[in-house]
Amino acid sequence: MRTPLTVTVILGATLALGAAIAPNPQPEDHGHAPHAEHGARDAARSHDGLTHPKLDPLAQFLGTWTVEAEWSWGGTVKAINTFRPGIAGKFLEQSTHVSDNDGPMYERYRTVWSYNPEEDEIVAYSFDYEGNTNILPLKVEQIDGRTRIEARWSNDGTDLHQVNQMIDDDSYAWTVRGKPSAEPDAKWQTFMEGVWHRQKDARHDHHDAHDDHDDEHGHDH
Repeated sequence: MRTPLTVTVILGATLALGAAIAPNPQPEDHGHAPHAEHGARDAARSHDGLTHPKLDPLAQFLGTWTVEAEWSWGGTVKAINTFRPGIAGKFLEQSTHVSDNDGPMYERYRTVWSYNPEEDEIVAYSFDYEGNTNILPLKVEQIDGRTRIEARWSNDGTDLHQVNQMIDDDSYAWTVRGKPSAEPDAKWQTFMEGVWHRQKDARHDHHDAHDDHDDEHGHDH
């Protein structure tokens, strides 16, 4: 059975809740943008956080997080999730680096979270290292001031249910359950119960974890 890692979900995506572009470069001035000054101002604001009001609940996840956990079938996973504001703070960008069974760390997902006004919902657009693209509608709510993100999808004949629930400012729970798609009356089985932990002052550290890795090896950006 394929390991049901997704966004970042990608949160954890969700690895995802599931997923990251260079950190908010200033837009180029081509001399003909009618509202260039507004775009520059929005880009500057994005360094302070998310500016789209519908994404406010996701601001609790901004920063870099790590998890070390074990799947119910015995496989282990170590992962790093980095969340940061996207263009002008109107999107949430996520990158997910994963080590399966103590193997090398590699970038598995990049995810963009966006608000869809037609359906009044937040959607995660996730891209993985195999070249796949997945679009996942999310249920986002706040319980006692803590954000909860729920996703449901199907993969290889298995219905999956993932929840990311903030525990406190520096940790969130990650739960994944599944059951056979062809057996609607089957009981849900728990595949994952892990806890992500915030790294350093990561709520305001919006650069990619992969950039840190490159910097350690002397690569320029």
